[in-house]
Amino acid sequence: MGGGCDATDGDPIARASIDWPRTWERRETTESYAVREGRLERTPVEFQGKLGVAPLSKRVEVDLGDHERADTLRSLDLGTRSVLRFSLAGQITYGAGRPVGR
Repeated sequence: MGGGCDATDGDPIARASIDWPRTWERRETTESYAVREGRLERTPVEFQGKLGVAPLSKRVEVDLGDHERADTLRSLDLGTRSVLRFSLAGQITYGAGRPVGR
């Protein structure tokens, strides 16, 4: 699994290659919060499919390009270890947001 980010001029900023963690078939329901038109809203979120999470892994490779925006990432000294690997393959359903009462 890998992905990248290019600037609008087409120069590569960064490419990452991360092994997917082991996955499990899951059905999870949670809530997401956002501010819309100055009001806090709660949105139900349901996921059904394969979910995987693995902390602290050396199974990651990041290649920073020559683009000037890559300099910011380079200054973070990311190293060769990921903090978290996360994967999901399935369906995510977002319900209607509802205002959160005070």
